[in-house]
Amino acid sequence: MERYRKTIYCDWDFLESYISMLGNDIPDIDVSFGENNEVTQCIKELVLSSDVKLYINASREKFDEKLKEIERKRKNAAKKSREVVLTQFEKLIHDIDLRQQSNLLHVHFNSLGIDYENLSQQEQFLSAIFFTSSPKEICKKAMDDYGVIVICAENINEFRYLIYGNGIAVRKHEINKWSSCLASEKTIPCNSLIIVDNYILSKTDLIKENLKEILDTLIPSRLSSKIDFQITIFTSSLINAKDKLQSVTEVLKEIRPEIKFSVAIIKSSSDNFHDRNIISNNILVSCGGGFDLFKFGKSQKTTTISLNNPFITSSEQWLRKAYSDILHDTLKVYDSSPKFGENNIGDTYPNFILGERRNRLIDTLR
Repeated sequence: MERYRKTIYCDWDFLESYISMLGNDIPDIDVSFGENNEVTQCIKELVLSSDVKLYINASREKFDEKLKEIERKRKNAAKKSREVVLTQFEKLIHDIDLRQQSNLLHVHFNSLGIDYENLSQQEQFLSAIFFTSSPKEICKKAMDDYGVIVICAENINEFRYLIYGNGIAVRKHEINKWSSCLASEKTIPCNSLIIVDNYILSKTDLIKENLKEILDTLIPSRLSSKIDFQITIFTSSLINAKDKLQSVTEVLKEIRPEIKFSVAIIKSSSDNFHDRNIISNNILVSCGGGFDLFKFGKSQKTTTISLNNPFITSSEQWLRKAYSDILHDTLKVYDSSPKFGENNIGDTYPNFILGERRNRLIDTLR
């Protein structure tokens, strides 16, 4: 089973001018170099990672020509018995080539460009991360409209908060709430969610106190009308499935009336999932005590809660495998779930799907 690889779209100009910040070269970009160096290093590591599918916005011919320039530098240095001196960009291109030849990196070349005002033109864009030379204003609009991360030279320092992630310890009977537990410096762009918790829909009052605030915290305030926000909930403790789906739908209408949603509930055996996780196209949230944690404003268990971006976070590489494992587990259950209401399948049936059968996160594995 092939693991999930994040799709990265990267402009050639972004790599050429901005990755230079890791060395002594002075890129032609008006930003503060020192404060962004850490994020730039994370981006370089991500671009070279075997955990991604890398799409470079340039022709293969342009890439090969740069490799020839690097080889000429090497030969000239060798003739003079000197060590070759390469720029950070040249080192990166050389590393990309070596990793591609060793099948450690999946690289594709595309010189057509990307229309950031219409990312809905290709579904695969909606699960990707973008590194671009486009202006900051275009990046912000794309993030607001489509729930994706779009990083450019002008806004890169705004993503430092993603490097380390967030975590919190909660004690039993402690007064707290999800908006505090899942707080980050700013809302992380997203356009889809998968929620895995065997008890999240077990009681209607828990939906109102827990799920409502979780969704209100994680879902962005707006999204383009060109796309729908897709949510799939996997759970085992479920009765009156239609009523629970209606409750979730009403919550979404209340908190985000301007966003279009596609929602599905999947009932499955408790053996399929144990850990409680939420993933979006950009985050992984885990809570040992479950997402039905709070009752009357107090925690019902002593537990820990974490929120991370598995792709930009550099210190915890295992997060990418965890994200991939969750996706594969949900795909298996998703594909084996019959439709509620067909062939007399109802609430007492151990496995079914109720709602709209589509989730772009799961579909990335197909």
